[in-house]
Amino acid sequence: MPRSSKCASKPRHRSRRTAPSSEESIAKSSSPLAHHARYEIKVKGSLDARWTAWFDSTSVTPLNGETIITGIVDQPKLRGILNKIWDLNLVLISVKQPKS
Repeated sequence: MPRSSKCASKPRHRSRRTAPSSEESIAKSSSPLAHHARYEIKVKGSLDARWTAWFDSTSVTPLNGETIITGIVDQPKLRGILNKIWDLNLVLISVKQPKS
């Protein structure tokens, strides 16, 4: 008995969607923080410059029993630094976005 053949159809191609680059995401964002955001964190205690590498190459400056961490350029990096501050059990004094 001959085999029944199924109707051949054209192969379906799915279009590949790619994630937008970070530049495209920033350009499309309407958030005022998306453009050139910089953050400054102040913690209690004196950390010296040796901590710079551990804090993702930011600037670590001890000043009068406190430490100022600068050079944080976006919110994901800010979150990473805040997680490290949490891990070290440091007392967070402030997080601010200095005026440019």
